[in-house]
Amino acid sequence: MFQRGQSFAIFKLLIGAIVALAILVIIVGVINYFENLRVQISEKRLVDGLISAANAPGELVVAEKLTFEKSLSFSRRFFSTRINVEQECIELDSLQGSSVIINPESVSFNSGIQIDVFFKCSADSFSSFCPLSCAVSFGKAPD
Repeated sequence: MFQRGQSFAIFKLLIGAIVALAILVIIVGVINYFENLRVQISEKRLVDGLISAANAPGELVVAEKLTFEKSLSFSRRFFSTRINVEQECIELDSLQGSSVIINPESVSFNSGIQIDVFFKCSADSFSSFCPLSCAVSFGKAPD
């Protein structure tokens, strides 16, 4: 006798679950969008810091609290093309034991991280190969 009313209640529950799932998908999408935006802004601030250091040789430039994703990497070529110098004129460094992996040609991240990046460039008018050399250091000031 009440079979029809019970079926409608189950249908309402199914509709509620679908609406809740749709809202959850939208929220996760918005969170991912803003996280990607933070990483893009950090990459821009990274390049801006390098350019500022290249324009003011001898001065220490700090880009604070940059956010990088896991498996993101930057090569020496990435930095050298931004300031028009040879790859060999870029020195990469980082804190020991951090989430930053440095090898001679690139820097990469083995986990998501928020870190300060230090830039220091020096001009050498006597060198024809590296008239400008820059140190990019993740998490510690360059020597």
